Amino acid sequence: MNFPQNLPSELKDCINLSAFKYLPFDTDIFGYPFFRIDSNSIEKGESELVKLKKSLRKFACDVKVKSTDLKLINKFEKLGFRKICNQVTLKADLVDLDLVTDPEVIEVSSIDDDCLSEHSSNFTKDRLSMDQRIEKSIVRKFYTTWISNSFTYKKKKVYLLHSGLSILHRPENIVKIDLLSVLEKRKKTGSRLLSHSLHDAKLNVAKHAVVTTEINNLSAIDFYCNFGFRKDIVMTCMHLVHA
Repeated sequence: MNFPQNLPSELKDCINLSAFKYLPFDTDIFGYPFFRIDSNSIEKGESELVKLKKSLRKFACDVKVKSTDLKLINKFEKLGFRKICNQVTLKADLVDLDLVTDPEVIEVSSIDDDCLSEHSSNFTKDRLSMDQRIEKSIVRKFYTTWISNSFTYKKKKVYLLHSGLSILHRPENIVKIDLLSVLEKRKKTGSRLLSHSLHDAKLNVAKHAVVTTEINNLSAIDFYCNFGFRKDIVMTCMHLVHA
């Protein structure tokens, strides 16, 4: 587990853990240590979880498990993880999509506070919002910081079109749709934003696109499927909050 410098003493006691990954971004947002565990590490994680509970007064952890692996989901539930929702990942080959540039779409290096506030408040069907233990102010802070940080990463591109905002993460030949937020619906803003931004990614050698959304967000799933994406894998999102 890799920790940043100047750790609180209680976190230093957990430095030898291997199943749990410390998440500095989430820790800063939530105000207490936040971890992630790979679902394949449950055997080692079970004993390490005991150490975490002894060392830390409060912490949280998340995990994603294949939705069809009911036995593994049950194992995590016995450890105290709570099932929050299912997420579906959709994929597309850019060569198969009808992509065009749009002169009204602009790539931006910053947005004003009002725009940031509106889009960071535009998420109500995500896994964080669905966990009733997480305050709405924390969810909003999460997206506010996430959007703001996107301008500092070289591999992320941010696009604006009217009331729409899209953020693409472009590592090598795969482009990940990090975020797509449209405030005014039914004006084809989302389609135009996506078409332009993916066309831009295609020109920069990207070959495939992926996006992940909650299974209950039917409008988003329909949007991507109509655009040419296909469903790939469904994962169950689980959260543990120890306090």
